[in-house]
Amino acid sequence: MQKPRDWCEGMKHSSTAQTMRHLRVEVMELCEGAGLYQIDLLNGSKERVSEAEYWARRRGQQKLDRENAALTAAGQPSRQKKFETVKDTLRKQISSVLYRVTSFEDFSDRLLQQYGITVKESRGCLSYLPAGRTKFIRAKKLGDKFDQAAVLAALKENAERKRAIQFMPDRIGKLIDIQAKLKQGKGIGYERWAKKHNLKAMAQTLILLQENGLTRTHSTRELQSLIPSSTIRWQW
Repeated sequence: MQKPRDWCEGMKHSSTAQTMRHLRVEVMELCEGAGLYQIDLLNGSKERVSEAEYWARRRGQQKLDRENAALTAAGQPSRQKKFETVKDTLRKQISSVLYRVTSFEDFSDRLLQQYGITVKESRGCLSYLPAGRTKFIRAKKLGDKFDQAAVLAALKENAERKRAIQFMPDRIGKLIDIQAKLKQGKGIGYERWAKKHNLKAMAQTLILLQENGLTRTHSTRELQSLIPSSTIRWQW
């Protein structure tokens, strides 16, 4: 590759820094072609970190450490501890939106509105264009959880969770501290309403406990005794 003797039979091969860099790049291209990427063994994740991004992280972190050391020596606080690449920032922004929306349209609209990120779908694959860039970044370059199948699965799960919360009956009412309200100036009418409210809330709580088999070891009076007397004034 560099010297004639490297290719001559019987001659000793010399391994130089340039040779090792060439081999490292070749090996990384083979690994990426097989779906293997740089990983952090101590903090495993599904992120796909290429050779270029791996070294960009290292060089960026070293530069940031030098800048922070200079600021510390000058008595000034450092604003950033960990260096982030463009892809690192893009991953965080996508994740912050992905788990709060329930449709793909809302997902793409919020990314564009909040972070200026454009989402494009082509042949079943997603690509993202961060603000200030002219070239899209394919989802497979970011990680498995950013491709179309994972995004749609997350949106479906969000929609199901939202429906479950909406149709979940509010069966346990909050008790009112009647004495505290009376001291605040509430009248007799409020006191009568609060007593009825507390009785209904207590009845709903007992019914829910009975349905779930939580009253087998406690009697009704024992459960009532768990509530401070200052919280409810029973009027029979």
